Formats: sequence, structure tokens, C-alpha cells
Amino acid sequence: MIKVYYSYTGPAEEAELIKRIGPLPEKMKMRLEKYRKAEDRLLMLAALFLLKEALEENGHSGYQLQDIQYTPAGKPFFDGAAFDFSISHTEGCALVAFSDESRVGADIEKIKAVDFADFETVFSPELWAE
Repeated sequence: MIKVYYSYTGPAEEAELIKRIGPLPEKMKMRLEKYRKAEDRLLMLAALFLLKEALEENGHSGYQLQDIQYTPAGKPFFDGAAFDFSISHTEGCALVAFSDESRVGADIEKIKAVDFADFETVFSPELWAE
């Protein structure tokens, strides 16, 4: 079974989320500093809070956030874990997909209007005419 945890973020302060998560390890602080926008840092903190909740709810409270590692592609994981999770966030929403049974991947995006004219150069003239 795949469980999905999500949270809409509002005008919460980073300090409040950090207080709820607990002290962050130095490598995680450095990773958060890479986000230029405060909203992106807040969303990542919200996702970490959701991950902590998922770990506790699913009997994996022995895993700590400071033990998160990352694949070369940037996917987070816990070494030797018998579970998998995926983190995603977009404007105003953070999400964690969690499973004890299978690999998971999640990606959320805010729905926005698409200007298809931006893609005209990608298609052949014949295909574009359709």
C-alpha cells in the first residue's frame, strides 16, 4: 500500500516548523540554504515534517531525518530501509508518498495554463498543422 501525506502551507514561519521537526543536522541546513525563495524552504520543511510523521505512523521511528542520504539524481532515501518514500512540493503544497511494500515516486505541480505556441518549434510543420 502507498500512503500519501500532504499539507497546504500558509504564512507559517520556518522557526515554527523547525521547532516541530526538531534540530536539523548541518547537512540538511546546507541543503535548505540552496533554496533561494523562503517559500521553497518552507515547503521542504513541511515535507520533512510529513516524512517524520510517516516514519512514526508506520513503525519506523528509529530512522532520523539526519540519516537521510541522496542518490546522485537527488532522491532521498535511508540506507538499508525496507520502505521507500518520495518527497515533492509545489506552490503552497508539500507531499510525501510512503510505502512498506514497493518503490514509490511522486511529483506534484500546480496546474497552470499552457501556451502551446511555445512548443511550435518542437514539432514538424506537418504535425503542427494538425
